[in-house]
Amino acid sequence: MMSEDFNNGKEITALSRYVKRNGVSPFERERSEKTKETSIKNLDFEKYLDEILNDNIANFEHEIARTISEKDFIVSLCYANYYDKEVVGAYPPHFTKEKIGKELTEVRDDFFEMRFLVPIAKGDYKFKTHLWFRDRLDEKIQNLAEYSHKRDSFGNKITHICCVAQDNLFAQLKERFPRERLKELIAQNSTYTADLEKYKKKAEKKNADRQTVLNRIPEHYRDSFPEARMMHRKFVLHIGPTNSGKTHDTIEKLKSSLRGIYLAPLRLLAFEQYETLTEAGVPCNMITGEERILTDGACIQSSTIEMLPLNKRFDVAVIDEAQLINDINRGGAWCSAMYGVLAYEVHVCAAPEAEDILKQIVKD
Repeated sequence: MMSEDFNNGKEITALSRYVKRNGVSPFERERSEKTKETSIKNLDFEKYLDEILNDNIANFEHEIARTISEKDFIVSLCYANYYDKEVVGAYPPHFTKEKIGKELTEVRDDFFEMRFLVPIAKGDYKFKTHLWFRDRLDEKIQNLAEYSHKRDSFGNKITHICCVAQDNLFAQLKERFPRERLKELIAQNSTYTADLEKYKKKAEKKNADRQTVLNRIPEHYRDSFPEARMMHRKFVLHIGPTNSGKTHDTIEKLKSSLRGIYLAPLRLLAFEQYETLTEAGVPCNMITGEERILTDGACIQSSTIEMLPLNKRFDVAVIDEAQLINDINRGGAWCSAMYGVLAYEVHVCAAPEAEDILKQIVKD
């Protein structure tokens, strides 16, 4: 019938029949869509955002409190690089009571953006929380979705409003969870309490052991060798430049001793004197950190300075290249040998620059 009306020039009658069949004219439908779009654009979103925040803030608070009470959170917080490295049972934790305040300052700044603390969106919370607000607005306001996700001035306005709401949410949560509040919650965590108690006991024992060691250390280094100080030892200093015959003279003393030791800075020097003594018919052992050459019936030992046995007595000891007592890395070995060698006669060979300090040690 509509076709006949159009064919007979009755367009108005045909349109009237179309409206009755379809319920609304195309013109009216378009006008309705524009009216709906305008009304949505003119909405005040603040009350809807406030409603969303009020509906969910309690859930966020509950989730934060629950997470802090869990063992995994405390374990991750107790060990270095809490989010990056796998915890393999290292102990004690660095998250001690003394450091909790400093650590919480950093933790609180990131607290509400960590993936397991505020589960309000999927993906990166720091940048996508506003999308969650926009989705919630779509649920609150019928037909908003088809407009709010458009990349136009209105869609950008919705995004801006949601970003502001995100900032307000974080601000409210941080205000409700200041550092002292976090400390109170963590103090209620049984895992943290037990771990802290274990750490305290271990720290107390460590401090006690350290104090015991400190109490046993004498005031003067020389008193660390009581057995050597009880002996009547004769020190002979051979001071002179290189190739002045210092070592040669002391080796002659060593050949005539019943029990003796030669101490040098290098394995090659120790081996050189080992060969010298062996060729002279004096049985000799060579003991260094790299090798041991033992000879039957040998009572003489040629060694590097670090291999001096501080519990063995000798008739004669030769300490060669003693100017190295001033060396920042190895000087302690010569100092230890001078103070601690158990020899009745000690021959010390050194360059002139070490004369003063060697005389001071002998005087002590």
